[in-house]
Amino acid sequence: MLSPASSEGDGQDELTRLRYTLQHARHSPRKGILIRRSESIERRRRSMSMSSPERTVPPTGSTSLPVPTEIDTKSSSLREADLIRGEQRLRAWIVNTILEPLDKRIKETNTKLDKEHSSPPLKIGVSSVKVLQSAMTSRPELLDTMLPYILPFLSVHTNQSYLVGRISELAADKFMMEYSWNSGGREPVQEKGILYYNSFPSS
Repeated sequence: MLSPASSEGDGQDELTRLRYTLQHARHSPRKGILIRRSESIERRRRSMSMSSPERTVPPTGSTSLPVPTEIDTKSSSLREADLIRGEQRLRAWIVNTILEPLDKRIKETNTKLDKEHSSPPLKIGVSSVKVLQSAMTSRPELLDTMLPYILPFLSVHTNQSYLVGRISELAADKFMMEYSWNSGGREPVQEKGILYYNSFPSS
């Protein structure tokens, strides 16, 4: 059985060996995993404390992110050239994904209606939305056409002639050059156009 004195001496020896091992590992070309990890963490901590701007630490349990103390308004402002470019891309996207396909489907459906459903005559841009809806009820074969998908677009305005003509007019140019934010198109009357007025959609 070991005496208290010998136990204390063994503890001192063990502590001495541990210190020696740590010092040797720090100066060794091949450092231990724990030593390398400890030094790496310490370097990252020092780097973050030196390079990161001061931030308010949220209270414990808070889910909100820290807010920067200052915002660079110059770097976050939108340049006029970027605004123009963004508007052009948006116009092109609307034409390519909505107006052109819609205009094409309207013309194809009108051709089909003219050939297969001419009595009584039906035509998108001439017949009202209610008439077209009633026709789909009485003629189930119309459900197999594009008409059910076109009807929601036709419900935007009661003036079907103007609406369909305006869709075709805007779809004719990739950048919707005929579009004006504060006015509409022209109402076709006997192959002539009269200026837009307030009862028409402003597009």
